[in-house]
Amino acid sequence: MFRERALVMVALLVACSDGNDDGPPGGSGVRDLTAAPLAGMPTVLEVTWTTDDPTAGRVVFGLGGATDRATPEQPEDTEHRALLVGLPQDELVTLQVEAGDLASDVLEVATGALDGPLPPLTVTGGGNDHFSTLVLMAEDRARIVLLDPEGRITWSHVDTRGLSVFKARVAHDGKGIVYLSSIVRGGPSPDSVLVRVDWDGSERSVIPVPDLAHDFVELADGTLVALAYETRGEVLGNALIEIPPGGSPRSIWSSWDCFDPVVHESDDPPQGWTHTNALDYDPATDSFLVGMRNLNGITSVDRATGTCAWTLGGIAGDVAISGEPRFRHQHQFERTEDGLIVFDNDGAPGQVSRVLEFSLDPEAKTATVLGQLEADPPLFSFILGDVHRVENGDTLVVWSAASTMDRLDPSGARTFRVETPPGVLLGFAQWLRDPYLVP
Repeated sequence: MFRERALVMVALLVACSDGNDDGPPGGSGVRDLTAAPLAGMPTVLEVTWTTDDPTAGRVVFGLGGATDRATPEQPEDTEHRALLVGLPQDELVTLQVEAGDLASDVLEVATGALDGPLPPLTVTGGGNDHFSTLVLMAEDRARIVLLDPEGRITWSHVDTRGLSVFKARVAHDGKGIVYLSSIVRGGPSPDSVLVRVDWDGSERSVIPVPDLAHDFVELADGTLVALAYETRGEVLGNALIEIPPGGSPRSIWSSWDCFDPVVHESDDPPQGWTHTNALDYDPATDSFLVGMRNLNGITSVDRATGTCAWTLGGIAGDVAISGEPRFRHQHQFERTEDGLIVFDNDGAPGQVSRVLEFSLDPEAKTATVLGQLEADPPLFSFILGDVHRVENGDTLVVWSAASTMDRLDPSGARTFRVETPPGVLLGFAQWLRDPYLVP
């Protein structure tokens, strides 16, 4: 019914705009306004309009009659197009075009239903105001989704390459999602790729880079930097691979640049030497934070020189840590204003995972344990795991192997939870105030 109403609305709008009138009252100068779901992704609405003179413009929109969200402002032109993303299925959307000092009439258009079946998500608590990208990992495929603040799937793309997908991000160019399809059976694959998917669901580009590992970042200019595997002799180490827009992949760092497999021994040799499994970028220092599971450490790698400024934790650590506890087999982490929060898989007694927070002085190479967060009741994630700090001091925690994502307030109390069915694990997340606001 919603889709039929949307099509009727679009037909009426087109029929009532012959290109010669001045538009309806309050909308003078905004012509040929149309809005409809994309055929390949019916939760994304395409809005087009024209103006008499070149103007910048944007669409304000929302649910329940609100217009509390807005697209980025379009460049000055007379022909305009904007996509409304982050909308749930089969919902009525209110929208209005703002173009300079002009404004269109307010419209209502319905989204459609995504191709399914989609994994059912169980959502509890209402204390969330962020969107998130997330990978839902089943045995035979990986589904990349964009969740709205209420935990509803608003966009979905399935990767069927048979490789593991751990991380997806909203692309900096605003045109869709970029993700990494990498390892096979726990190790490197010659067929690993980085994929850009437009909001309409089509794969815009596939960048083959052999032997990619678990994680990647995208820089503001579209450069992709990914973890990869590197073998020297019989030692399986890791590297950082940089792929500039339109350029060829190149190695900018190797495990051997800072560490020695004889001196800095792996604590889990069957999984390789360093086994890098998480990556972040620190724009303040133009450096990368590289998590090394099998060295139980996180190191800061200078982008220009490939040198390691400091390493927190593990046998290779050169940062003096005050207080207890320590992390072990950590996965994702995030640099905070004054320190670091770390998803600690195996550092707690028993089968319990947790988040540890540190203050950190990189120049003095000192750190202090500030506290920890656990689920209530405790959860264990023997692989993966992710953590993000929200503006108000809340913390987003992805208990990957426990198929659960939580938002915790500063006291550790849970305000929001998303759970997937048994057998559907969660990859790393990206936490966004809005899909249009990529950090």
